[in-house]
Amino acid sequence: MSLPSPSAPASSSPSARTKLARLPAPERGYFKKAAIEKPLRHLREVRLPPKELDKYEVGKVIRAAEVFKPGDVIDVVGTTKGKGYQGVMKRHKMAGDTMTHGTHEFFRHGGSIGCRLTPGRVHKGKRMSGLMGNVKSTASDLVVVKVLDDKDLVLIKGAVPGPANGVVLVKGSVKDVKKYVVPRQIKEIESKNPMKASKKGAPAAGGGGAKKK
Repeated sequence: MSLPSPSAPASSSPSARTKLARLPAPERGYFKKAAIEKPLRHLREVRLPPKELDKYEVGKVIRAAEVFKPGDVIDVVGTTKGKGYQGVMKRHKMAGDTMTHGTHEFFRHGGSIGCRLTPGRVHKGKRMSGLMGNVKSTASDLVVVKVLDDKDLVLIKGAVPGPANGVVLVKGSVKDVKKYVVPRQIKEIESKNPMKASKKGAPAAGGGGAKKK
């Protein structure tokens, strides 16, 4: 069953929707079959156990408050920021060559990549320059701090992959971590220690009675 992504902010807002004429013919038929007049811009397929399929209907918009609550441990899946073609120093944190006399055009090189006669090739996975970023990444074990029902937003503690205004998928934690607790406001409690209470009413040191002239 394909449902709108629960991570889509305010799925009823105009920014999360698009016009039916702008969609390809297969997607238009999908929305017409689900009786959705205003199609969503992003769709995600969420796998559910068979016993939970009766809770949802095809075409139903899932609100954030129906899925998440404060204190839930979640995983956030997104696409990282693309950095373009980068060298080994930025991509793999290599040190580079020495910046002294005698070093020419090798300051930011990665060094040798060969292995002589045996095996006579470059090993797979060799750290070299190339495209950096723009890959699927999962930030695990994040905590839901608050759910804004009126705005359909989820406030998360921790960093999520991707740029600002990017599309992410928020789901339950795979590791089932339960050690994280959302911090609550601590109320100040008056001390019941009689020694501290007596010090409050005692006069200041050296403050004695009234001085006589």
